[in-house]
Amino acid sequence: MYQGKKVAAIIPAFNEALSIGLVVGELVALDRNGVSVFDQVIVCDNASTDATAQIAADAGAMVVYEPKAGYGRACMRALAEVAPNSIVVFVDGDYSVLTDEIPSLLQKLSDTNTLIIGSRGNSGCEPGAMTPQQIFGNRLASWLMRKLWHRQTTDLGPLRALHMETLCVLDMQEPTYGWTMEMQAKALKSGLAVVEVPVSTRKRLGKSKVSGTWRGTFGAGWGILSTLGRVWLGRYQPPTTTYRSAGIRTPVIRVRRDQTLSQDLVQGAEASDSVQVRYPRTKAPSDQRKTG
Repeated sequence: MYQGKKVAAIIPAFNEALSIGLVVGELVALDRNGVSVFDQVIVCDNASTDATAQIAADAGAMVVYEPKAGYGRACMRALAEVAPNSIVVFVDGDYSVLTDEIPSLLQKLSDTNTLIIGSRGNSGCEPGAMTPQQIFGNRLASWLMRKLWHRQTTDLGPLRALHMETLCVLDMQEPTYGWTMEMQAKALKSGLAVVEVPVSTRKRLGKSKVSGTWRGTFGAGWGILSTLGRVWLGRYQPPTTTYRSAGIRTPVIRVRRDQTLSQDLVQGAEASDSVQVRYPRTKAPSDQRKTG
């Protein structure tokens, strides 16, 4: 619970038996002033062939299953279990994240116009925690986003937090490696506040399925860059599987009288069946046209 809102941790996991119990255990135990930070810890077992699911359940997580491989698919499946109007925190299941730093991200999450990214700077990065190809890929992707949208960004960090309402407005569609890039690029393009919070990172437990192999490295690189290109060119089509049809509860954004939403955000919300936007009477666009 944070500022009266429920908080859910989403952990997509594939063969993370070495680490998943530690990650879940720390998240379940994390508290501030005697109050648990997380109301839900949800692990999506993405077709693991080891004991990931059982270990996660024993550690206190809700475990769901996505048999078709893909980081984005696993995230989408887990999101179907999130309570309405929650704050969502995405966490990797490899034990690279220092969970006691998560509250620093939540403190920066001011409203539904914000995406918080945990930025892994050199000073807080344990030697060997990121491979050379990860470091190069992050720098390249960040440089491209800065050039395209003239917004400051330094990392594609997997640790991130945002409101469920915002996530639904972003209309996430990427099923595999491009999920994190899609979220970040759409947020930048739509005018959301993208706030980076410095976080530490340590060596993962076990071998990475992405950066630990050349196939995974090239697959992730292509997925990330092609996703960036599609967002920039506006090539995303209405999804065949929407949040509503996937079983995710449709949130309502209630616009306060003193609140301003970016125009891209409002247009995207009104064109989607993923979210409803409700205005106070004096702020409705039709009322504004009549009085203008």
